[in-house]
Amino acid sequence: MNEDGTLIRIFPALSGRSLTVEDMDLEAAVRNALKGSGIHTVDRLLQLSGPELLRIFPNRKLRSYEDVIHCLVCLSEEADGRGTGVLDCLSEQDMGNVLEQQNILDEPCKTFNVFQAAGIWKSEEIHTSVIAELMNPQSAFHNMGAVFLGKFLRKLGVELSKEELEKGEVKTEVPTDQGRRIDMVISTERLYLPFEVKIWACDQDAQLWDYYTFAKKQGKEVPHVYYLTTDGHEPSPQSRTNPLNDKEQLSDEQICLLSFQGHILRWLEDCMKEPGLPSDVLETMKQLRDNIQGGPNAQVRSGVQRKCFSKWAKQDVLDALYQKLLTYDLPWTECTPAYMTLTLNKMKFGTASLEFALRIKKERVKQECEERVRLYLICGLTQEGGKPDYAAAGDYISEHHEAFRTLLKATFAEGGNTLELKTDPVKSAWNRLPEKACYQGLDADGCCHEIENLLKHLTPESVKLFRKR
Repeated sequence: MNEDGTLIRIFPALSGRSLTVEDMDLEAAVRNALKGSGIHTVDRLLQLSGPELLRIFPNRKLRSYEDVIHCLVCLSEEADGRGTGVLDCLSEQDMGNVLEQQNILDEPCKTFNVFQAAGIWKSEEIHTSVIAELMNPQSAFHNMGAVFLGKFLRKLGVELSKEELEKGEVKTEVPTDQGRRIDMVISTERLYLPFEVKIWACDQDAQLWDYYTFAKKQGKEVPHVYYLTTDGHEPSPQSRTNPLNDKEQLSDEQICLLSFQGHILRWLEDCMKEPGLPSDVLETMKQLRDNIQGGPNAQVRSGVQRKCFSKWAKQDVLDALYQKLLTYDLPWTECTPAYMTLTLNKMKFGTASLEFALRIKKERVKQECEERVRLYLICGLTQEGGKPDYAAAGDYISEHHEAFRTLLKATFAEGGNTLELKTDPVKSAWNRLPEKACYQGLDADGCCHEIENLLKHLTPESVKLFRKR
């Protein structure tokens, strides 16, 4: 989205201040609606336009929307002492209406798009599943047989007879002998075609190498491993390299580069011309095409460039993880651009409260796209109703080890023995998880898996806090 249409244009003084939605004076329901939409920080909130913000509150649109705008006005005035030039000209109660009018009324109504409405507009899994189902000759969702598969393979330079196409199979998430899953595989009597799909995710070490070598073991012809990305870029060297011999890697001839813009769009346009196409299948193709051509807020007015699929920004790893954990009612206590913290259990000992918290901390490796997080089980100390102090907890548990053991037994099954938690009464309140959980950085999927594993080891009294919605 063009920055001119986002909230940061109205509230530039708030940019980069590391404020969270918890710092905003909002009702709990409004805060939860923002966080439920993946908006944890004010910086993230400022990237929204008026219409985007409005869509977060389907049940209480106007009041919730105006509450957020009012809070941003107050924070902005605190930041620069008097407010921006725009704020000087507008009253707080009119701010919401002005933002809404300039962003909504200027644009014609857009047709409904399920990819955008459901928030799956850049999901690799969803796009791959829809494309694979359209190609599938045995699909239970359309009666077009192998027509779509034939059109796709011809664009790859693969010509097959009608009989071969009709017997073909298209599968997703195909497991390999290396414990990986190939995004999509087209398999015929004589061909085995593996596809790796990348929209915003980064390459993994030896990923294409493993897919290609696994495909070659299937006893069929493997012309290439197909690498489908938003813009047809090349895979990273580490993805195509043999993990046992870094001097050996897939050649350019063994990798076929594909793009959504250049290949999937053309294939869809070709398929949509097919006579006798069922209306629901045609509508699905149109929505998939429109989603690839423009992001969820693409401008559609003549003369205005669309926000292209190939320019979609990579999702922040914390936002991605938060979205994956939305099925749980987790008590988040901190949320910053660098980390998120949730309380696992808390007990009162006299005037002090001791708690276990799980911190998910973001880190950057050499390449920007290799954004990862680490998990830490930490202890916090709260004195007389204040906020948890994670630095002071180390000294406290060294002097009150019985209190620490009581909290440990009340939080984790068998006192944490099944997880092999680090429980020695050392000064540091950090790093109490097993090494495997925080030794190396995790992506959102890996982190979510470790968190779910940790929740399984909570006592029945603690686990009731983390029921799935």
